[in-house]
Amino acid sequence: MASQKIDDYIQSLPDIPAKRSRAQHQMREALLELYRKKPMAEITVQELCKKAGVARSTFYRRYNNITELLEEMEDDLVTILRANSVQFTRIEIFSGQSLDFLYKFLDDILKDRDVFLVFLVEHPNSRFIQKWRYAIEDFFRRRIRHFGKSLDHEEFNLSLLSSMLVESVAFYLEHPDKVDQDYILDYSFRYLEFLGLVDGNAT
Repeated sequence: MASQKIDDYIQSLPDIPAKRSRAQHQMREALLELYRKKPMAEITVQELCKKAGVARSTFYRRYNNITELLEEMEDDLVTILRANSVQFTRIEIFSGQSLDFLYKFLDDILKDRDVFLVFLVEHPNSRFIQKWRYAIEDFFRRRIRHFGKSLDHEEFNLSLLSSMLVESVAFYLEHPDKVDQDYILDYSFRYLEFLGLVDGNAT
């Protein structure tokens, strides 16, 4: 996962998600409901608008096709997660507060549980997963740079870290009866400790 690709994607995102109209929210909810029942390629603008209760002209004023609506949803999710993590960028890496980020990280996801369940489990969205991993890697890379730290084989280890965090969330959403939030957070923290990004003795 080349760092330049991550930089290009991150720089394309706004600092905060744009305000969306009621019609846009209705179309998003309709798309999510339809996506849970059939492949994205089989969803038509006509049935989406019927489900959302909006005119086709309303859809086409904002989007050229359903893919654009889906990509907007993806980018808004990533932007929200990034915006909510900014406060943790400059918290000392060797600090018990590092665990607070993981709690906030999971809490933000659970607020949009249905969306993440669809994108990660029911109909895995590889494009969204890649974008989310980019955001996670960018977050930790900025922390490392801010504190003048270094990480051996940085690109490799951050790639593994982002994959682990995404897969941990996906497993929890799919199997909430097999693992609880505290276990996921503790496991994630121990992995960060292994990489030298947090100090377990400071929790």
